[in-house]
Amino acid sequence: MSRKLVYYDPTQSPALGSIVSPTSESQDMSRDWSLQTSPSISPRNAQKLSSTVEERSGIIKVSVDLNIPPVILPQFKSMREAYEALTFEEKKSYKTETIAFADAHANTIRMIYLRVLTGVLDITSTQYVALKSLYDSHAGLLKMLNQYNVPAVGAKWSSEYKKIHDAVKNNMTAFNAIVRGKEIIENGQKISVGGLPVHHHLMTVEEGDLLGDRREQDAFTLALLAYLDEQKEFPEDKLAKYIIIYSNHDEQFMLQYQKGFLAILKTRGQLGGGMRNDADRSLVHLGIALKHNVVPYEIIAAQIERAYKPYLKMGHAVSVDNKSVDRFFHAPVDAYQVKSLAEFFSVIYQEGTVENTINTIDTINEKFQRKVYCQQGEKLSDLLLPDHILNELYEFQENNPKAIFEPIFNNSSYAPRGFLWGRPNILKNDFESTKELNAATGERNFKKVAGEACRTSLCLPDKNECPGSYYHGHVGEGRGVVFSGEVKNYHNLESNLGKYPGEDVGCVRIYYCGTHQPALNLLMKFNSPEIPLRSRVTSPPPSFTLGGKMTTLENTVDTPTGGCPGFFSRSKSIRLTSDKAPERKRSFCGT
Repeated sequence: MSRKLVYYDPTQSPALGSIVSPTSESQDMSRDWSLQTSPSISPRNAQKLSSTVEERSGIIKVSVDLNIPPVILPQFKSMREAYEALTFEEKKSYKTETIAFADAHANTIRMIYLRVLTGVLDITSTQYVALKSLYDSHAGLLKMLNQYNVPAVGAKWSSEYKKIHDAVKNNMTAFNAIVRGKEIIENGQKISVGGLPVHHHLMTVEEGDLLGDRREQDAFTLALLAYLDEQKEFPEDKLAKYIIIYSNHDEQFMLQYQKGFLAILKTRGQLGGGMRNDADRSLVHLGIALKHNVVPYEIIAAQIERAYKPYLKMGHAVSVDNKSVDRFFHAPVDAYQVKSLAEFFSVIYQEGTVENTINTIDTINEKFQRKVYCQQGEKLSDLLLPDHILNELYEFQENNPKAIFEPIFNNSSYAPRGFLWGRPNILKNDFESTKELNAATGERNFKKVAGEACRTSLCLPDKNECPGSYYHGHVGEGRGVVFSGEVKNYHNLESNLGKYPGEDVGCVRIYYCGTHQPALNLLMKFNSPEIPLRSRVTSPPPSFTLGGKMTTLENTVDTPTGGCPGFFSRSKSIRLTSDKAPERKRSFCGT
């Protein structure tokens, strides 16, 4: 038996200040309202509310500074408290609320920050400052370690090599000890002490790029995922409450894992390096740690098998009202591309109802998992397009600036068509059939090489499609399809926050779907105070002990004063950029 939750609305607190109504200039039809986070917000004088509005999903914008310890948003705090007040049986029958984050950029600190913001994790200021310092110093330590050759088995280590090797190992051990806690022996059994508290009021959807991307070290992210996997709410749960949408960066990681990390290190001397502009940096750094045996391969492999592979999906779909469906993919797709994906995996494509739409995507995920686990003779490398097709695609892209896509998936019975991680920038409403979609490309090799999946446009839903929206990342912050009128079915959640070292201040877009009125109010109301950004963002210089001497790595980034992209004020909208971020060059597999 389930009872209705009664929520408290912290937005009624005077601490929030006045709500600024959107003007005609700043009206955002996608209901992407902005929220300034502040540790001073409290739920005092709150008013009891239950959900009474039609909107059940949308986007919440939050300004973030990763240099400052995160604080749970009061709306999610009240949601968590209401959930935790339920009985054991009520929790088991409760339909969990959903949040979604776009591209993680392989940034473990960002992943922790957003989970604290929404109440999935708790962390103290001391713990967070320590984690941030350890994380920011890691790349510098690895660079120093990689200057040395790996000593031969049984050979004596030089004192200099031992110092830097110990420094890297201590850095990772200290990070993991804060996240996961420490194991002690009590009454002959191992038990964990400490660790970041985990809460279960939300299902978290990660829209990809968790591994093999630009930030520090995939071992950090795998350790976090392994910890979350261990903290399942109920003993009989097979999976914890998170989902990972497969992406181009995750693909690069998984393909090398299936080929064998150690075998690749033996033949090539490094992992990664297959993406332009150092876009798989975290995988390269994992290779350095494995090569020098800072972290044992057996631990990494066990974490991948237990906490990463079971959670991989091609897409995800949710409905809270049984009238519409919100769909999640790493890149922008429309119904035609989902149909193409279903055909690729030999899934019967069903449309028109909530149940059919969800079942179709779930079945695609089941078939995809067979390749993840190499079942029935299948493997992920089967998904790759042949080299001659890839070369033709790349040549075509070089000569056609509008054609921006990432190749994925080949099927011998379906060749040479494939499903692509594309970057469409136009919204069309005049296509009536797949045939017209293919013909509309009008380019030399578009149709020949990739069929309908390789398009620069997305299509408005037709009458046969179940109502709802598509949520994605991949295309870059502030980019997406061009639309006109009041119809917007495609939403880009991606943010550059934490994408490169120094990009620690910015804006995140959090998808929320549920019935919690205070959180829903954030989708509907508009609060846009100026963001108190400093003209010079200075992170505390990361430091570490090396041979008894304290060493400091400089990490200061000049940043123009401004607000987060799309963060409206009464007078202007300012884009935050970092003048020292690496140059963005167009790459086939690097966004």
